[in-house]
Amino acid sequence: MWRHSTCPFITLLLSFAPSTCIFNCDAVLSAHAAVQHPLHARCGSASADQYIAVGFYGLAYRGLDVTLHAIERHCFQVLCSHGISFDVLVHTYFVLSAHASGSNDSHLVPLDPYAVVRLRPCVLEMEDQATVLDDIQRRIAAQGVHLQDLWRDGLRSVHSYLLALRSLSRLTAVMRTRSVGVGREYDAVLLLRADTLLTCDVDVPQLIPVLRSRAMHASGGLMSE
Repeated sequence: MWRHSTCPFITLLLSFAPSTCIFNCDAVLSAHAAVQHPLHARCGSASADQYIAVGFYGLAYRGLDVTLHAIERHCFQVLCSHGISFDVLVHTYFVLSAHASGSNDSHLVPLDPYAVVRLRPCVLEMEDQATVLDDIQRRIAAQGVHLQDLWRDGLRSVHSYLLALRSLSRLTAVMRTRSVGVGREYDAVLLLRADTLLTCDVDVPQLIPVLRSRAMHASGGLMSE
């Protein structure tokens, strides 16, 4: 889904490449889900006519063996073919195993958090999931709120939802910091889940300047925390 970023900026945790790094769209068009050195980051040019952020959140490395080729084809290549310069920015969690999606049993699937570099992020922020979840639960308890096990799976789905919201919030901060670092606001923001298999091209806005003008009049901006 597309969002607009018009908010003040916060600091970031880790950047793989300097703000002047510009990736080669021709290389993107010819690439096919190959593992590349993280310094070959997908950092766009802030001086381009159209400059957007492509953000990934959640467990951004889960399922990349299956989804990365589709992300390359239906997102990165499409943006390049439309002459749109973009940064890839990621917020994710460090965790070595997780329950299979949609599974209610106790079976855990091993994960490789370091595989996130296959997205070649321009900026990456990674937090320890267990630490973040403990902090979330402490703050909820301090407010006297009792979490309801709506899905009857030992609060697993509720925790996943809260972690996703936290990841989106941190991704917003990463985008703000990158934007202020290069001295230009993004014209638009595309939010994606890396563990979702894209089956068609992303819907590229035909009138990004119109989106930009609408965002300027949005109260607080759509990317506010």
